[in-house]
Parts: sequence; C-alpha cells; structure tokens
Amino acid sequence: MAAGRKALTFVWVPFVFSVGVVSWAILVASMAVLATVILAPAVRQVKTAERQRNNMQATVALLDEKIAIQKRFVHAAVTSPLLMERLASRQLNIENADQEVLPLGAAPRDRTVQGLIAQALKPVRPVAVAPMPWWMAAAASRHTRALLLMLGCAGLLLSYVLGVRVRAKPTVATE
Repeated sequence: MAAGRKALTFVWVPFVFSVGVVSWAILVASMAVLATVILAPAVRQVKTAERQRNNMQATVALLDEKIAIQKRFVHAAVTSPLLMERLASRQLNIENADQEVLPLGAAPRDRTVQGLIAQALKPVRPVAVAPMPWWMAAAASRHTRALLLMLGCAGLLLSYVLGVRVRAKPTVATE
C-alpha cells in the first residue's frame, strides 16, 4: 500500500508542476483579470443606479405620506367648523379673548399649512447600497485599469507561448 502512495505521488507531482498546467493557470488568471476590468465600470453604474432608485423610492414614500396627511387634514377641515376657525386664527395670529394661550416652549416659526404638514412628516431615509468590493473598485479606477489590461494581455500571451512550446516538443517516432 505504501508503494502505491509513492507511485501516485510520483506520477502526479510532475503533472502539477508541468508547463501545460502553468499555462492553463496563467490563462485562467488572465481571463479573470480581464473580466474584472471589463465588468467593473458596469458594476459601478449599477451601484449608482441603485442609489438613485433608493433615493427616488424614499422621495415617493415621503410624498405619499404627505398626500395622506393632506387628505386627512382636508377631510377634517371641511367637516369641522372649529378646526377651520382654529386654522384661520393660527395663520392670521389672531387670539380670541375667551381663549387662554399656554406657552409650551419654542413655537414653530412656520405657521402655514405646509409648515404644519412638514412637522407631521416622519423622516424617510433611502436604503443604503452595498459598496463595490475593493478589488473591483480598484479595477474601475482609471489609473489601475490600463495596468490591469496590460497584465491580462501579457498573461494571455505568456499562456499561449508556454502552450505552444509544450506542443512544439518534437516527438520521437517509433518504427
């Protein structure tokens, strides 16, 4: 059994370190570098589009909430004369003699309906977008892009040269 292990190790070690395997490894690595360089700008554009989409979704959610508040306010203002009177007195800064004003702190400066609605809105934050991986961000950079393209092309050329050299070995013809 021990002899079998040595034989397998002896057979596989030259294969692992052969020029053909190195040529394929260089080819795969070069293709991975070139794919990263080609895909990195597209990934950056996708991330930018995701950020814009999330910002727009947050804006739409805020506008939907604002519309809902305005609808409730309009419905309440139309049906309640007391609310209409209070709203008019608040906007015109009129105080009735039969009302007592209790100061509860700093009064809001904006006393318009829009200001009141803005005070009632809940803050909406857009969903954060995951950043690009560091290696893809580096591949998207102008400065490293040319270097990575040259390295990838050089790797393809080296893989080809090593592969041709392996195939160009003369074979001994047996008669």
